[in-house]
Amino acid sequence: MKTILLFGYLPRDLARNWILEKGLTEQGFRILECRTLQKGFIGKYTDLMRKFWSVRRECDVILVTFMGYYFMPLAWVLATLTGKILIFDGLVSMYESEVEDRRRISRFDPRAWFLFFLDWFSYTVADRVLLESPVYGTFLSRRYGTPADRFLFLPVACRTDIFRPATMARVASPARPKQGDIRKFRVVYQGRFLPIHGVETILDAAAEIQSHGIEDIEFHLIGKGQTEPAMKRRAAELGLRNVLFRGFLPTLDDVAQELRAADIGLGTFQKSSKADLCMPHKVYEVLASSVALITIESTAAKAIFGSEEVALFIPPEDGKALAEAILRLKRDTALRESVTARGHEFFLQNFQPAMIVQPLTEYLCTSC
Repeated sequence: MKTILLFGYLPRDLARNWILEKGLTEQGFRILECRTLQKGFIGKYTDLMRKFWSVRRECDVILVTFMGYYFMPLAWVLATLTGKILIFDGLVSMYESEVEDRRRISRFDPRAWFLFFLDWFSYTVADRVLLESPVYGTFLSRRYGTPADRFLFLPVACRTDIFRPATMARVASPARPKQGDIRKFRVVYQGRFLPIHGVETILDAAAEIQSHGIEDIEFHLIGKGQTEPAMKRRAAELGLRNVLFRGFLPTLDDVAQELRAADIGLGTFQKSSKADLCMPHKVYEVLASSVALITIESTAAKAIFGSEEVALFIPPEDGKALAEAILRLKRDTALRESVTARGHEFFLQNFQPAMIVQPLTEYLCTSC
C-alpha cells in the first residue's frame, strides 16, 4: 500500500480534495495530511516544513492540493531532498484566473508576471500535474512550454455524498410549496459570482422571459462573489421581478437541497478562454442531482461529454438563447425528463471518485 501526503492549506472536505482523497482511498492508497492553518507566508511555510519532516518516512508521494501554487517551491525542495514523487493539482492557472478571467490584475502589472512565473515553475518541477481536461492541457502546454505528457486529466466532478437525486436524499427539500401556494417553475444557479460564470446572461434571460408576460418562472441565484453587486444593480435597472438573490446558504447540503428542488439547473455562460476550456463543479452538481442542465456549448463540453445529449447547450453570452432553452424545457416535459435522465446516467457512468482518479493511480502504480 502506497501512502500519499496531502500538502497544502485548504481543508480535506473541499470538493476537489474530497474527491481525490475518496477516489484514491477506494483505489487502495493510504492518505496522510500535511495541512497548515497558520497565517502569513512565513508561518505557513514553517508549519508545513515541520509537519512534513515528522511524517517524511511514512509517505511515498507529495500531492500539493488545489490552490497550492504558492507552496510548490517548498514542496519541490522537500520532494528533492527526500526522493518523493511530486504531484501538483494545478486545476486552473493562477495567471489566467486573476489576470484574464477575474481581471483583478492588469497583464502589465509585475504581480501578473509573478503569477505567470509561478504557473510555469509549478508545471515544470512537478512530476505530474493534474488538470481537468485535455483541451486545457493543450492550452497550458502551448502557453508555458510544458511537455504535454506531464499532465494528467481528472475532471473536477462534485461531491457525490452531497449532490444526489431527490429520491436518494435523506432530507426532503425545503423548497417545496406550501399548501395553497402556486408552484413556480424554478431555474437555479448555484455558485460564486465570478466573471466566468456569466450571471449577466442569466439576468438577460430573465428579462426576456418577463418581457413576454410569463409570470410562473422564477430564477434563484444562490451564492455571492466578485460580480454580485453589479448583478444586483443590473437586475434593479431591468426591473426584474422573477429573480431572487439568495446569497450564501449555511451549508453545501442546503445548496444541494435547493438544487434538487429545481426544474432546471444552470451552468456557465461567459465567453472567455477559461470558460471555453474548463468545466466547473456546478455543472457536475446539476447532473449528479438529476436536474435538467443548460450551459454553454464549449470546447470543454465537447471534450468531456462528446456527442452525448446530457444537456441543452447554447452559445455564450446569449440571454435570448438561454430564455428560449428554458421555455423549451418548461413546455416540453418529455424532453426535460429525457435530458435529465441522460445527464444523470452519464454522470453515474463517468464521474465517480474512483473513476476520476484512475489516470493518477495508473501513473503512481508504475512509478512508486
